Amino acid sequence: MSPVKVLTATSDPMDASTRLDFARLLRALMQERRRSADSVARRSRYAGMPISRATVYNLIAAEGVPRRETVLGFLRGCGLPAQEQIRWLVTFDRLYPAGRRAAS
Repeated sequence: MSPVKVLTATSDPMDASTRLDFARLLRALMQERRRSADSVARRSRYAGMPISRATVYNLIAAEGVPRRETVLGFLRGCGLPAQEQIRWLVTFDRLYPAGRRAAS
């Protein structure tokens, strides 16, 4: 059995090799930014990319196949600057190829 890789929000999202790694990084980002699921959902609405609290939980648990816009709403809800969002979205695109994710 291979060792479990410890990922923190300060880890480079490009290091995520699985969808579960990506979800763990999203959770770490939320915790580092001191955001609750409610505050991420509320701030995503203010940022123009609304997601629900349930969707936040689904993202950090790697439940289902999210839309790219959902991940963007999460990142904005965490208050991540636009220039930092790019690395997260590139990783998302790699782990969730367009042909295998939910329709936008």
